[in-house]
Amino acid sequence: MKSNKKIFNIGIIVIALITLTLNSFAFSTELIKTNPAPILAGDYADITLKFTNTITSGDDDAKTNVYFKIDQTDFIMPIDNSDEIIPKVNTGESLTRTYRVFFSSELEEGYIDLPIIIGYDGTEIKKKLEYL
Repeated sequence: MKSNKKIFNIGIIVIALITLTLNSFAFSTELIKTNPAPILAGDYADITLKFTNTITSGDDDAKTNVYFKIDQTDFIMPIDNSDEIIPKVNTGESLTRTYRVFFSSELEEGYIDLPIIIGYDGTEIKKKLEYL
């Protein structure tokens, strides 16, 4: 029964935004929604994220061979990370992806750092999306 589990406030009301920057390259990552909401410790949840290529340096800012994943931790386990490689992501272009994730019953109530991996052109960036 879920009533005794710790509740994580991951509502649509709280929209998290981080900017990942490396060598004049930037992707913003935004939490769009979770299902269920709120997520309880021990739940499986669908996490929908929006990734946007935000760089505007004037050069050819398109990135090639792009991929997005959720990294595994002791408390967060992605169930269906995609192996999809996006051939090209132009400046201003957004992509939305939904991931199935298991949240351990050992998670503490409060902020959760969702580990995100963004790869492009042979480079890989690991960042954390913080949300309530």
